[in-house]
Amino acid sequence: MSILNYIFFGVLYTFLLDISMDRWSNHPKMAKTMMGWGFRERLFCTAVWPLAMLIFTITVIKTIFRR
Repeated sequence: MSILNYIFFGVLYTFLLDISMDRWSNHPKMAKTMMGWGFRERLFCTAVWPLAMLIFTITVIKTIFRR
């Protein structure tokens, strides 16, 4: 995987995460945990997107099976 592919997938993942956070920001559970999502956080998420994807996936799975 070249560095351009890594950056492309990071930008794509951050874009999808940003859209989902914007869509679900009015949900009561999401509103309590919403943190500032600025340029610095987006840049960091683009750089470490595999770790961010892992954390997001684990959190979603825990939320689904907690019911």
